[in-house]
This record gives sequence, C-alpha cells and structure tokens, in this order.
Amino acid sequence: MFLHATLEDVVRTTLELRLPIASADQLAVLGFAVGKNIKDRISMSELAQHRGKSVDQLIIDRIEAFLERSNFNNIYDLTRALEQCALEKSLLSPHKNNLAAMMSRRHWIVHRADRHEHRQDLDERSRAVLYCDP
Repeated sequence: MFLHATLEDVVRTTLELRLPIASADQLAVLGFAVGKNIKDRISMSELAQHRGKSVDQLIIDRIEAFLERSNFNNIYDLTRALEQCALEKSLLSPHKNNLAAMMSRRHWIVHRADRHEHRQDLDERSRAVLYCDP
C-alpha cells in the first residue's frame, strides 16, 4: 500500500509541475470547474466569477482541483497521466506487469480489510488494524 501511495504521489507531483505548461490539447481533458461540475465551456456569467484572475491562475486552480480528486488505480490511469505530462507511455512498458500486480495487491489488501473488519471468526492477526497504541 505504501509503495502504491508513493507512486501516486510521484505521478501527482509530476502532473503538478508539467500541466501548467502543457499544451491546450493536454489541458482540454480538465475542462472548467463550475461549482462541483466540470464543463467543456462556461458562460460569461460563470467566467465573471473569476474576475481579477489571470488565465494562468485559472489553469493552476483547475489543475489543483483535478489533482485533489485524482487517483491512479491501474495501468490505464498511469498511461493517461504520462500522456498528460507529455511523457512517452512506453516508459511503463518494461514495468507494466509488476505495476499492475502491485496495484491489484493493494486493492485486494484494502478491500479485504473492509470486508473482514467485523468478522469474529478470524484470527486476531487477520483483522484490520483500527488503532495503534502510542
């Protein structure tokens, strides 16, 4: 789980650094954030809510909101992130099987803990850790 979390952090950080200078095509997938909705276009009244902000600031705000909700749970997600960073998706090729196995294992561990949290028939060592003593 920690390895997957580290991988997600590296991908998010890379996106955070590269997306502000990305091409219009790479930014197109982000859309405009209007409240909790994402739109391809916004009206002048929606745009007016952002008076005083530069175009660069609007882009950065949208990138931050996008990254706040992003996750990378499979090879497709990682490939898409590399494309958004203008990096070759072939970078994943030699590691694709190992990454997929790691991600699958992480999902299995997390969901197993969720399912078994309240089962009494499990050995104490098999139950999810709910808290740690200091």
